[in-house]
Amino acid sequence: KETTRHKNGLAVNILLSACFHPSCTLPFPATAPPHPCNYDGQVTISVDGILTTTGYTQEDYTMLGSDDFFYIGGSPNTADLPGSPVSNNFMGCLKDVVYKNNDFKLELSRLAKEGDPKMKINGDLVFRCENVAALDPVTFESPEAYISLPKWNTKKTGSISFDFRTTEPNGLLLFSHGRLQPPREGRAERPQKADYFAMELLDGHLYLLLDMGSGGIKMRASNKKVNDGEWCHVDFQRDGRKGSISVNSRSIPFLASGESEILDLDSEMYLGGLPENRLDLILPPEVWTAFLNYGYVGCVRDLFIDGKSRDVRRLAEVQSVPGVSSFCSRETLKQCSSAPCRNGGVCREGWNRFVCDCLGTGYLGRVCEREATVLSYDGSMYMKIMLPGVMHTEAEDVSLRFMSQRAYGFMLATTSKESADTLRLELDGGQMKLTVNLGNRPTAWGCPSAEGANQLPGGHPLPLGSWFQGLPDNVEDAIMCLPPQGTVSWGPGGGLGNPREGGKSPP
Repeated sequence: KETTRHKNGLAVNILLSACFHPSCTLPFPATAPPHPCNYDGQVTISVDGILTTTGYTQEDYTMLGSDDFFYIGGSPNTADLPGSPVSNNFMGCLKDVVYKNNDFKLELSRLAKEGDPKMKINGDLVFRCENVAALDPVTFESPEAYISLPKWNTKKTGSISFDFRTTEPNGLLLFSHGRLQPPREGRAERPQKADYFAMELLDGHLYLLLDMGSGGIKMRASNKKVNDGEWCHVDFQRDGRKGSISVNSRSIPFLASGESEILDLDSEMYLGGLPENRLDLILPPEVWTAFLNYGYVGCVRDLFIDGKSRDVRRLAEVQSVPGVSSFCSRETLKQCSSAPCRNGGVCREGWNRFVCDCLGTGYLGRVCEREATVLSYDGSMYMKIMLPGVMHTEAEDVSLRFMSQRAYGFMLATTSKESADTLRLELDGGQMKLTVNLGNRPTAWGCPSAEGANQLPGGHPLPLGSWFQGLPDNVEDAIMCLPPQGTVSWGPGGGLGNPREGGKSPP
């Protein structure tokens, strides 16, 4: 019988059915040989003698083996305890912790206080009940806000759990990477790779991304959208290549590909987004939110890493992080009700904010207030944008507006000296044509029409002399017009007009 009591006086009793043989005892530590005891496998848990639940063990057994340790209040790695669905250590007060077996009784909390050699204390344990500081939630108020966490030392095993709450569809929740490793034999043309760990929101779904050096996984962890404005609980646990991720108690197992069982992370762990200066970061193309500048906007609370709490509010204060507040509330007033977006911009409700989509308006800025720069070309001109290095991407967001009297013309392309990969946009017979080469062979698309011609929706060529959007702003059209998957390598490329990459316009 074990009685545990926290500061509010709630008593919990756990009763394992008694041994009906008079010689059956369980000393501490348990070193006696097993006895022919008759257990019926019944387990009863009672809270204050009112809430009582009884169950049975799944298999027959003859004794309760306790050869190793009792853990009270936590363990070095709670997620690794056999059969435990919990990864967090206890926070609060315990009183009168007692283990009893027939005539054998251990007052564990008293023995710990008296310094009994059988007891080993870890951490700042005090033998009085104090108010435990609550882990205040934090709100990331803008996509640029983020918090840096210490490096996660999770070579073989590890666990992370937290709650989040948002109404926004996209955002980077967690990210960390390791050191660059040389490319595998025969794949020198592909980039050097590094271990990484990430969680991101895409279209309202939570995704887990993990690579331990021998093959990455990207799995959707939620069976339904989790950007409904309610708190969502996430629990990630890993042991070698195997593990699970749980979203609101719905657990999905995973098995990483390859043979590596070591996750070697070398960078800080970023919560909510990434710093503006990313030159030292190794961003895997699989993490779309990192490439598209989709920082997380919403609330986070109760972050535990390897069973230990992380006071993110305190970390935000120490780091003087702009755009992070130490509370979480949801405003009931519709942010778009005041029609803040100008010049035809479309307003979308965010988390306690409005978001103006200026695509197709010819204006930029938070509320589409700034007129976009217009460039004119006479057929002999071009603009070349030199990139600092080769980029490898899986997700792109590029748009431009154009007007021309000509039915043919090259508009935008990416090129690379190290690869045949390209993304090219051009006018071909008055129709928009997109060509993508992912390293195999070029594939060209015109936005399909009902007639199946390579024309814009509606089946008509572009009228000359009017402003048009270079890429469709309708999601369904965009999905049809772009390849389903693959990685594009960018080297020095070119663009014209006012290209927008990752939601931001270049200077």
